[in-house]
Amino acid sequence: MLTRLRLIAYDSLGVRSMATQVVTSDVTIFIDPAVSLAPRRSS
Repeated sequence: MLTRLRLIAYDSLGVRSMATQVVTSDVTIFIDPAVSLAPRRSS
């Protein structure tokens, strides 16, 4: 099983988050810890 880890973006302006993509042969996962902190833009 081949696993690829891709570091997308870093933020150190108060939150210190790291957006990451994990790709395996059967699934792709995008992890963005800052997304839960964002305000709602639409209702």
